[in-house]
Amino acid sequence: HWPCGEVRWSAEDAQVEAAAAWQEAHEATFVAARSLTLLLKKLEALGCSVILVAHSLGARVALMALANDLAAPKIHSLILLGSAVDNHALTGRCGPPTEINGISFAEGGAVAAEFPFSRLLAKCATLTLAHAASDRALTTLWRAAEYARCGRVAPPALGSTGPTLGEEAAEGLTEEERSQVRLLNVSEDVGEAHDPTAYLLSGGVRDALFTALHPEP
Repeated sequence: HWPCGEVRWSAEDAQVEAAAAWQEAHEATFVAARSLTLLLKKLEALGCSVILVAHSLGARVALMALANDLAAPKIHSLILLGSAVDNHALTGRCGPPTEINGISFAEGGAVAAEFPFSRLLAKCATLTLAHAASDRALTTLWRAAEYARCGRVAPPALGSTGPTLGEEAAEGLTEEERSQVRLLNVSEDVGEAHDPTAYLLSGGVRDALFTALHPEP
């Protein structure tokens, strides 16, 4: 889980420690995604209906397993909370260029989707994306961590803004696919915390979980 523990981001040594932890956690997602795929296959063999809930960097693990691994089986529901991935990772669209002190970084326009909606929705019957613009880890620390990891000026996080689902991106989804997706803004419930419990206890996420657990016949 990132950020965690008693790390104080204002101290130089703590910043180095936190950046290293983020780098290690990011690299570990590849192995974790493969392990998740194997687990899902075992559950499928047992006839289980799977509801997968992932938070923060765990969302990347879930997306890698379901959207980018052909071996992953289809699950019932995927619920992503405060996702620490780019906000155009599902749609392949980004907003205007990022500007810092009047200088533009990161080109706007078309960007390839890392986890395309079409592939993801083929692997889950319903997809819930909960974001919180008030989540400090995703509004501030996310970009600092990504810059420290690979020197890029990252776009906003998916867990902060929700997906960039403009008209062109939306036109790429069928009516059935659109009905599979539920977007939740849980900023008021979560506040500044990057806490999975706060996300889970938000009204919209609780409703999504209840619906997933008790589907209509």
